[in-house]
Amino acid sequence: MKATFPIDQVKKRKALLNAVEEVRDICVAGAEEAENNGTLPEATVDALEQSGLLAMKLPTELGGAEADPVTQLQVIEAMTRIDPATGWVMMIGAASIASPAVFLPDEAISQMFVGGRPPRAAGALMPTGHAVPVEGGYRVSGRWSFASGIRHSQWLSAGALVVDEGGAVVERLSIVFPTKEAVIHDNWQVAGDRKSTRLNSSHKPISYAVFCLKKKTIHHSPPPPPPLTHRTRPHVP
Repeated sequence: MKATFPIDQVKKRKALLNAVEEVRDICVAGAEEAENNGTLPEATVDALEQSGLLAMKLPTELGGAEADPVTQLQVIEAMTRIDPATGWVMMIGAASIASPAVFLPDEAISQMFVGGRPPRAAGALMPTGHAVPVEGGYRVSGRWSFASGIRHSQWLSAGALVVDEGGAVVERLSIVFPTKEAVIHDNWQVAGDRKSTRLNSSHKPISYAVFCLKKKTIHHSPPPPPPLTHRTRPHVP
């Protein structure tokens, strides 16, 4: 099942807010299980995916809603009222697939969006990985913190730096790679903040010597020539 969205902005906002209400009971029913397991139940994530809420930031040409910033905030707020952890994971999951998708070439998109369906994704923003240029791409290794929703994801996006022999940063990259290539360390247990942290599945994935093709790499510095993106850039509130 693939969600479809109205083109009209007002109707689109209403459709997404209705989707939140439609998954309310599932999210509420799974809250205790999520609290006990430290991650959202599969039924909750399935509901977020099938309702189209995980695609609210994604460009329309990739099957997303391409919602405006106000709509995004209202949808996130509505879900967070129902369950804060679900609202957080929904927000991160939507951004983790939309942000790299607008920059990646069609060849990479075809590998990630199997059958034209948006994959589940998680991401780590900080460029704590190390990338070494090799023929055809980069050899990447590193440790990234706080990848909310990683246990339900199929793809990860992460930041990495290319440094010269003197240790100076010469390039900053964003890379995408399959979640199965990462090692997850479940060590995010914060006293007094159990639900908002453990439920987010904010684990620390470690990737050892991942080979990332150039087509799955986004260059941030120096900036590429215009146009910067391959498709409509998602609105990020």
